[in-house]
Amino acid sequence: GRSRICAGTRRRMRRSSSNASLLSGNTLPSSPGSPSPNSRSRKAHFETCLMQQDLRDMAASMSDLTKAEALSLLSAGQARSSISSMPRNSSDGALKARHAMFAMNHQMRQLGHGRQSNSPLYHNPNDHHDEMGDPRYTDPETGHIFQSEQDLILYELLQGNRKYVKWLQAQDEAGLSARSGAVHLSQLGAAEHLSMVTLKECGYLQQIEEERLGQSGGPLRPTRPKALVISCSRSFAPMDHIFGADPRALLSVRVAGYTCSSADSVIGSVEWALADRTPPILIVVGNSNNDIVATAVQHAMGGRAPHKLNEQLEQQLSDSSLLNLVIPAVQDAMQRQPNGTYEEVLALACEMNVWRTVETLLSSSKTINEAAADGRLRVVGALLDVSSGAVQLMGQHPSLAELVKSTPSGDVVRTAEDAPVPAAEAAAMLYAGNLRYASGKGGYNQFSGDQKLLCKLCESGQNPVSVVVGCADSRAPIEMLFDMRPGDLFVLRNAGNTCASNKGSLIGSAEYSITHLRTKVVVVMGHTKCGAVAAAIDAAHSNTDLTTVAGSIGHLLADIIDSAKKAAASSPGTGSAEQMMLATRINVFNTIEKLILYSDIVYTGVKLEELQVIGAMYDIYTGKIEWLGEH
Repeated sequence: GRSRICAGTRRRMRRSSSNASLLSGNTLPSSPGSPSPNSRSRKAHFETCLMQQDLRDMAASMSDLTKAEALSLLSAGQARSSISSMPRNSSDGALKARHAMFAMNHQMRQLGHGRQSNSPLYHNPNDHHDEMGDPRYTDPETGHIFQSEQDLILYELLQGNRKYVKWLQAQDEAGLSARSGAVHLSQLGAAEHLSMVTLKECGYLQQIEEERLGQSGGPLRPTRPKALVISCSRSFAPMDHIFGADPRALLSVRVAGYTCSSADSVIGSVEWALADRTPPILIVVGNSNNDIVATAVQHAMGGRAPHKLNEQLEQQLSDSSLLNLVIPAVQDAMQRQPNGTYEEVLALACEMNVWRTVETLLSSSKTINEAAADGRLRVVGALLDVSSGAVQLMGQHPSLAELVKSTPSGDVVRTAEDAPVPAAEAAAMLYAGNLRYASGKGGYNQFSGDQKLLCKLCESGQNPVSVVVGCADSRAPIEMLFDMRPGDLFVLRNAGNTCASNKGSLIGSAEYSITHLRTKVVVVMGHTKCGAVAAAIDAAHSNTDLTTVAGSIGHLLADIIDSAKKAAASSPGTGSAEQMMLATRINVFNTIEKLILYSDIVYTGVKLEELQVIGAMYDIYTGKIEWLGEH
């Protein structure tokens, strides 16, 4: 129905546009029998219709306005904002009036703005499509009506970049050095160059004042960002200057080489932005002659590169996780241009690195993937020419449909590709995991069975956050009570969580995790109602000769009985339950002491404060862990 109404309206509009009196005269065609009041009354009547949101009267009154009056009202945005806020009534008369207003809006643009641009982002009234632009998304400077808010934002950012390029050219013509970035911000560090005019041009005075008053953009009512930009950490210029935007309009994530891995702070920052105040646009901005990409190209091309890297740098780069993220884009570029020169491969690799980052974002994050699939987020690539400051939009990923078709599970696994976790962070992860488990909110360790994650966990190695020495008791499942995932913990378990020998497998296993897997924390954990500790207390009270105990159980109890005797001696008048709790604590610290004394690796790590060994007690009644601290 809407398409037929729009088509009929456009046919009538074209017939009216061909009328000589319309193009040569100063008034728009009037409806039959309509009054011809003076200019002031016509405007007053139209504005009354706007306030009352009367669509039919508004369409009729608009036909009485002169061309200059209508253009004045439309350019001020009054008609557009009022139309967009009106309810879409289902009555035929209201729909006809609404589409008559849309058609009148297009007619005003034809009469007042002349030839329109050929950009596909906005609706050109000379193109007779059934779908018309939405007046809510109209550029106030040009009157272009866009199909969506995302189209309008991209158009505004491109127009802002054109102004930035013209500003750079003006600086060059004036003999000023502005290529390193916007002169406004570069002057902020030198007080002698600051002026009120400079700060006003930056827009920072207005921003500070609005935040102080709590107005738009203030701390209590933050402005919704228009776009999130991922760019290189090298400071060519602030992104808000490059796009000619208000500093509050863009969220900026900057990382060397404008790249990211499947689970790092870049993806986390994007997901946080989407959860907080979803920006409708995500732009991955690469730049020409990027240093990181250039180094990767030299590394990959070897002798073909004009500047060969020295052996020491080659060795450092082979272990660089950042370079390993960029190398695939360089390999893609070399496959596309096998005989290309260094400059040709570098230019293409800078573009391919943009697409690689977009692929990682969409294939690694469930949040980003779903937002892109349902249209809430448009992910586009762009390339900044550092010599001119111009930004070229590359559009959406060529394989976007395939990328969003397969939604990531949202699960992550820790592998050897990830950086080692610092001791304080690892301890915090263990603490938080146990709180989730004890409060009944665990389940993070429930692996989804995602084949990609299983393959990654299998082929990329392990990177546990902690070594946990625990008891073999089936009531104390280590991974579950810490709410951890496969690959997160290096677990060593025996009856009584003890260390019986300085050359045993427990010491060797802990040393392997510390040295080869880069683990920074060792947790020795006992638990309530431990059967091995209870047996040691009984043996201590009865003075049992442990050498007569069958099998190897006597050797196991011999390593715990000292703790039992200390507990009995320090609290002779207490019951067995209190003595057992004390003996379990003493046994935890005895094990910590043996780990440090028996192992040179553990001893050196603790002495240099590169390793933290912590004691803990697990309560099988409550599920909570009591942290005992270091020895």
